[in-house]
Amino acid sequence: MEIRSNTVTPLRWSSSVLLGLLGGLIGSLIMGALGYLAPAPKFDSPFYVAPFMAVGLRGAPAYAAGWVLNIVVGLILGAAYAAVASGVKRMSAHRPSRGIPWGLGVGVVGWLVYGLPAISSSVGLGHPVLVGLVLVFSLVYGALLGAIYSTIASRMVSTSRERPQTISS
Repeated sequence: MEIRSNTVTPLRWSSSVLLGLLGGLIGSLIMGALGYLAPAPKFDSPFYVAPFMAVGLRGAPAYAAGWVLNIVVGLILGAAYAAVASGVKRMSAHRPSRGIPWGLGVGVVGWLVYGLPAISSSVGLGHPVLVGLVLVFSLVYGALLGAIYSTIASRMVSTSRERPQTISS
């Protein structure tokens, strides 16, 4: 009788990035839809469309540019999350209990590097309700990114705890 231990099968880097892109895409689509709940003052459009309206675009071109920017930022943040998650074993992002909090952190980073500049470039930071709502939308994005990544990744890797396994000859 032989006793072996199963350990974590590492998630390939390419698989990890694909999961991050999937989570980033879904998160940015949901965040984009939430943007319609709180239109930017003066423009009556989501916060990610308002900067394009501020520079003179109107109608469909402004909305298309806003959506493209929103999705591209979501994909970049998703890929960055996945790259870090696959490279830092202590992060354990393949566990939902760890992946979702890390995703929330990515949401805060997204709010700082994307949400706040989008608001300030169009309507200014003098709208605390809009600033707060975009933070909430960013947290929803991050939670979705972390949940999607960790849920699928946890199914792709075995448990991180070693389990003794008895094999008969």
